[in-house]
Amino acid sequence: MWQSGGTPSRSNKSYYGGNIPWLKTGDLNDGLITNIPEGITEEAVTNSSAKINPTGSVLMAMYGATIGKLGILTFPATTNQACCACIEYYAITQYYLFYFLLSHRDIFIAKGGGGAQPNISKEIIVNT
Repeated sequence: MWQSGGTPSRSNKSYYGGNIPWLKTGDLNDGLITNIPEGITEEAVTNSSAKINPTGSVLMAMYGATIGKLGILTFPATTNQACCACIEYYAITQYYLFYFLLSHRDIFIAKGGGGAQPNISKEIIVNT
């Protein structure tokens, strides 16, 4: 199953500084994610579109400067809305999916369009 993340309102200070890791696409490293510097609170998860992705989720940046960057979570974490996560996909292993997506990065970026900010939709990723 694929899902995209969410960004809790920055104007609500009680949403940030919590113990739930909150990954931004700049934290993706094309490998195992072992450190996420920012955290959000339970309140942020409850009151926003942020979702907790389980350990082993394969993540992909969908737009912006980091388009096509990948990562595999080594612990549960939330992500911003620019990140798509594949969770609980039992047809293939997470490492196979990771390397498949990595090998198709140029194709995804090309499909993202040539606008000011290329954008890979979740549908393009899932259909591939």
